[in-house]
Amino acid sequence: AGLAEQVAPVQAAYRLERRDQALRDAEKRGVEPQPAEPAAGYESFAENAKLVEPIAVAESRLASVVAACRDDDVGEITIHDTVFRPSEFAKSAVLVYMQQHIPACFFDDAGKTLHRPTDIERALAGTLSAAERAATYVDVDYAGYLASLLLDPARSEEPERTQGVDDNGEPLPPKPLTRGHSPIVEQAAAFYTRLVRKLPPGVVYCPPRQGFKTVPKAAADDDAADKYLSSHELEAYVRVVGADGARCLDRALTAAAVDEMASVKKCVCFKDNAWRQHLDRVRLGFLNGDWVPAAIELQRAGALDALLRAATRLGNVLELRRLVRDLAAKTARRAAPHLASTAKLALDAAGPRAASKVPTWWLSAELDRRDPAFANNGNFDAPPYERDAALFDEAKALVEAADEWRLLPYAFSAALLANDWKTARWLPDLQALDNGAHAVSAAIKALAHCFNGLPPDHPDAPKQSKAVVARFLEAAAAQLNWMRLHEKDFPDLPVRAMAAYLEHVAHDAAIPRSYLDKFLPYAVIHASLMDIAMGRQTVEDEKKSPWDVKAFDINRDT
Repeated sequence: AGLAEQVAPVQAAYRLERRDQALRDAEKRGVEPQPAEPAAGYESFAENAKLVEPIAVAESRLASVVAACRDDDVGEITIHDTVFRPSEFAKSAVLVYMQQHIPACFFDDAGKTLHRPTDIERALAGTLSAAERAATYVDVDYAGYLASLLLDPARSEEPERTQGVDDNGEPLPPKPLTRGHSPIVEQAAAFYTRLVRKLPPGVVYCPPRQGFKTVPKAAADDDAADKYLSSHELEAYVRVVGADGARCLDRALTAAAVDEMASVKKCVCFKDNAWRQHLDRVRLGFLNGDWVPAAIELQRAGALDALLRAATRLGNVLELRRLVRDLAAKTARRAAPHLASTAKLALDAAGPRAASKVPTWWLSAELDRRDPAFANNGNFDAPPYERDAALFDEAKALVEAADEWRLLPYAFSAALLANDWKTARWLPDLQALDNGAHAVSAAIKALAHCFNGLPPDHPDAPKQSKAVVARFLEAAAAQLNWMRLHEKDFPDLPVRAMAAYLEHVAHDAAIPRSYLDKFLPYAVIHASLMDIAMGRQTVEDEKKSPWDVKAFDINRDT
């Protein structure tokens, strides 16, 4: 493990940095620089053979002792009333070594902070390499012991028997097997859940890079995006914990998403009739200025800021959940390349009702001819609609009345007046808002999926879900046009960034640009992006940096 840490790429960068600093210090003092640090693994070079002689001798002695323990002639050694079994002692020593080192590969000494997944993978490989070498001398099932530490298959419950029939008179299938998870995997899933629900300032989801990134102006110590939430690190984590660990993380994130949905519900499904009337005024008056007084009342009450923050947290959780699912599918296809094709044969035999329960992230685009909802997506090359049955089943407890979520689109459109928008700025290189509010698009899509009034296996569920998002775009675009026409009344709001945000929502929900263009012409979006490129996202920015055609003069002197 020590050598693996030395040869890590980041250590090479640190070594080079230390060498440059030593050269600069020597130049300032006017002295000869000290010799450079030896390269990682220099003991293995031919000219340094004498340095490894003590290690070779110790290895030879250890091999002799372990080989003697394995010898069948040794067996048991009886001394007075005590029986010694050297082979059993050596076997238990290997298992104790794994029991101590494997948890240390995952967590720090306090057991609370997860190590970087690539470091976990590297350290775990070193631990298993040592156990594998011991297994050449001692009959020890180190792979099975590792599986027991990470999978813990002992805790399981029998599936409940089938009860009742569905609408077509067919018997309902048994509930899926409920099994526990390893404490190590559960602790790692809890760490990821806490991290994504409370991201450090400056860490946002980046759609083009399919991972979380740190915005340029964030604090230097906010390295959570690179250490845990990048696509490379998440893939390493999935490789380490396997399918069962990925499923454990998926369940934890699903539960966290439902908790955030409950927070969103408090800001959308008001029990107070007066607050519902404010949202009704937004619904009826978004084409004119009648929505402004109602939205201001909601803003003063803090409902809009609470909604925007809860939806941002929900969107971050859902984006991480989707990334883990995609990487789990990618890893599974590499490890078992024929598993997906076998499942597709079973789906062909089971029919479309079974296909509606399978997530598209696992079957990729080949699900289109098996999914009856694919035809409802339109002819805009949109991906197949994903029926997230797990999220729907967990969230259906939040539905108390049939029409309580009907004002969902207009609550999010009114949230354009939230105070948190005042500090938001659009980052063109990341295609994201620097406060992470663009993740609300994933939240809107998931809420529309769970609370559109139809079950996920209904043929019209995709159309109904997209209709909810479309109503939000219609209302939000009309309100944004009003804000652009009366921009002096909203000097602190980045209305140009909001235009880019609405385009992101439409793209994320696979709604064609032609639909958005009915309410928010592309000329407005293009002009907003040009202003953003010049650093003008609010009226105050425009006063500080007025329009200058020379900014686009490519022949000017530089």
